[in-house]
Amino acid sequence: NNDHIKKMIDSVTKVRGGNLNVTPADLEGKNVKSPFFMLSYVLARQNHARDWRTGNEVSLQSAGIEFKNEYDHVFPRAKLYPYLLKQYNDESRVNALINDIGNMAFLSKVSNIKKGKTPPDEYFPPIIQQHGDEVLKAQYISTEPSLWALDRYEDFLKMRRQDIADAINNLMNSLG
Repeated sequence: NNDHIKKMIDSVTKVRGGNLNVTPADLEGKNVKSPFFMLSYVLARQNHARDWRTGNEVSLQSAGIEFKNEYDHVFPRAKLYPYLLKQYNDESRVNALINDIGNMAFLSKVSNIKKGKTPPDEYFPPIIQQHGDEVLKAQYISTEPSLWALDRYEDFLKMRRQDIADAINNLMNSLG
């Protein structure tokens, strides 16, 4: 509805100081509490994003327990935390990197539990084999396998933030 769209645009322009053009830097350190996160959900819905395990479309109204809309880390916290802490020795920086909007995806509870502590370089290939790489592309996740490794996490974030920022700008421009 147009009222919700206007509120969303207003919240983004407020965050951007009156400017509608979103940059990857605007997304850096933003988490699920940011208006940008809701926009990333809108974009996923617009792309008919599907759950990585069930293949069901991501939606607020999906029937039953099978798809209770959720979000989760693409790179699991259990693997990232020790890795990043060794690198930065700064808990607040590590937590900000882990909970960055670039590390969040919309998944069902089933996918979330099945994925567990497995890193994306292990759990993405079977998902792509089953559903194709569109399930990643619909949520602006790189299909470049080298970016799924733990030691490329920050490159993954940079690329994903860029793709999300571009998509937000395209959406905003299309809404006028």
